[in-house]
Amino acid sequence: MVKSLSPAEKVRAVSLLGYGPVAFSQNYGILVASLPRDLPTAYTNCLAISLESLA
Repeated sequence: MVKSLSPAEKVRAVSLLGYGPVAFSQNYGILVASLPRDLPTAYTNCLAISLESLA
């Protein structure tokens, strides 16, 4: 769960590096990503979050 997004920041896509796109939902600025059961690494995993343009 990511709580640092403002409600105005709309997420376009979320990917798990080393895996690919993952399902997500966003409500009131809170982002929840559904991670796969088998993660790409047993150590640190990283999400790439793409935002829609604010312009």
